[in-house]
Amino acid sequence: DYAGDRIPEWDRIVEFGAFLEQHGPGLLANPVRHDVAVIGSHAGNALASNYPVFPGSADLGLRFEDACRRRGLAVDILTPRQAASAKNLADYKVVALFGQSLGLGSPELVAALVEFVRNGGQVIIGPLAGYVSEEGTIANKGLAVSLTPLTGSPIPVFRWFGDGVVSVLREGGAVPTRHGFVESFHAATADHIEATSRSADPAWDGRPAIVRRSFGTGSVWKYLAVPEIDDWPGLPGRHELLAENLPAGVLGVPRADGSLMLVNMT
Repeated sequence: DYAGDRIPEWDRIVEFGAFLEQHGPGLLANPVRHDVAVIGSHAGNALASNYPVFPGSADLGLRFEDACRRRGLAVDILTPRQAASAKNLADYKVVALFGQSLGLGSPELVAALVEFVRNGGQVIIGPLAGYVSEEGTIANKGLAVSLTPLTGSPIPVFRWFGDGVVSVLREGGAVPTRHGFVESFHAATADHIEATSRSADPAWDGRPAIVRRSFGTGSVWKYLAVPEIDDWPGLPGRHELLAENLPAGVLGVPRADGSLMLVNMT
């Protein structure tokens, strides 16, 4: 350590180094499958943690990543700068963003995502962070407006009802939402409403909760409320072996050649 003393973890570091020396080349030469990319940054996560727009907004992207892994999907994290290149996005099936990352509204990033959708990709956009008035109205600028080429409509108003107050009505019944947060949205006639909100407030009951907008050969899925389930519309199919058989605390990473890497997260 900085004082020149042997650190307690030294033996474990040596053992792990020997493992990497033997297996590292094979692990690196055999890339993981390109299932899902989540756009995020440390700066954006810190911003959402210090200035949360609604309770739990800082960890919504992490919850999405966990849901993907429970489905047996491989997940990569891209910085906004990496995601601003259409070439970097081309191999993925799904790209997701949740509003807690700085730089998400850059014209280069939006253009790359639009090209990704036109070429058959799926983009998932979660509830968007942004500064609001006391009435809950988002200023006519910022992320919601920047992403209009993808969503087709800005998000003028949001409301937080509290946990357990609002639910999302989908085929098969209603499911609770994460954090009881709902955004308003003016869906165009060409948009497909995948789910609606269920609320005791008549102004919000029946409003769109999940909207799918298609252009080119791909789609944009806008989550105006997030159901508390792992079956997020827009995600690739489940990896049956991983999704059904992995014990808690074990991460399975599917690889491009069909092999599998297992990591004991405990």
